[in-house]
Amino acid sequence: YNPPDVFNPSLHPPEDAVDVLSIVEAGPVYQPVLLPDYVTDYYKKPKFETPPKVPVGKGVYLDTYAGDDWCDGSVDSWCNRGAKDGCLLSHHNDGRNGLKFDGYSGWVVLNLPDVRNGLVVVKVQTWHGQGEAIKTNGWTSINNEGETDQRRLRRPPSIVTTNSTTKSDIETYPLGADRNNGRYLKKKKKKSIPFCDKFQVEYAIDGKISFWNVTEFNELRVKGAIQRVVELFVLLNDRDYTGGEEKEIEVALRVTGCGTEKVWNLNHIYWS
Repeated sequence: YNPPDVFNPSLHPPEDAVDVLSIVEAGPVYQPVLLPDYVTDYYKKPKFETPPKVPVGKGVYLDTYAGDDWCDGSVDSWCNRGAKDGCLLSHHNDGRNGLKFDGYSGWVVLNLPDVRNGLVVVKVQTWHGQGEAIKTNGWTSINNEGETDQRRLRRPPSIVTTNSTTKSDIETYPLGADRNNGRYLKKKKKKSIPFCDKFQVEYAIDGKISFWNVTEFNELRVKGAIQRVVELFVLLNDRDYTGGEEKEIEVALRVTGCGTEKVWNLNHIYWS
């Protein structure tokens, strides 16, 4: 249903108590981040002046909420009021959405418009299960074009292998859990299936491809697990990369080797 909301006394302070929300709303106007002029005022757009340096994947799936026009993470967002939602008054705007891809999806290609300090970090969820990439269901090769994903790249000289760290396991949420069942409080957590021996992460900065094999990736995964289900991976850390000037760079990422068994969800990319 559409705004305004039905009054819910559980979401409001008692009478004569300090109403923090009213104080905040009496201040500056909080605009949805999807409002075009808000975005262009604060963020630069990529210019895409050159064609992609790696082939854009055809099997990348955008997993998001559909039908919620104002579910954008802002203060005034209006989320989870669809026909499939079991509690229309919950309206939380939390969700594990993003770009989902597997070993057959091909390259996720992004242009970052204003990189200055040569730092690019991605936040991904590596524990999603088979079938969640949607677009690759039924595919038998990368982009479904017959290209095998069992090949191996020669290691670039610039790759530095990190030392292993110790951590017994990385906690994961259950695969295929129903997002409408609250915060999964009643669901038993499961372990995601291990990565196959031929698994490989490939990433490209302005077309220069590097990779981590499954052993290196597992070491980095432990180091990058800064919080439950929060995994960070550094793709670029070179202060001299742009010569101190703002530069638009192309960043690409894909996984290979396990077919559709392992699905990644890219939901944040940070750069400086």
